[in-house]
Amino acid sequence: MSDEAALATLRRYYALFNARPLSDAARLVAPDCEFEHVPTREHAHGRRGYLAMAEDWLRAIPDATSVVEDIHEIEPGIYRVRITISGTRAKW
Repeated sequence: MSDEAALATLRRYYALFNARPLSDAARLVAPDCEFEHVPTREHAHGRRGYLAMAEDWLRAIPDATSVVEDIHEIEPGIYRVRITISGTRAKW
């Protein structure tokens, strides 16, 4: 995948999160992908992990939207994406 294609895929992934077809976003996730939620150090793996993490986010912040702030290729084919998520926390 070219750099341009990879960047377009990453941006599409976050656009799908914002639009909420999470199963479509999950199809863009590599089976061996690892997500790290930095504040809690929680990890999620692959498509199922993505869906679980995204659903947890949306339970906590139902109107969450993400904005891609920066994408940095840390080694060939591996990217670090800095995002800002905003929304209203759900009342428990």
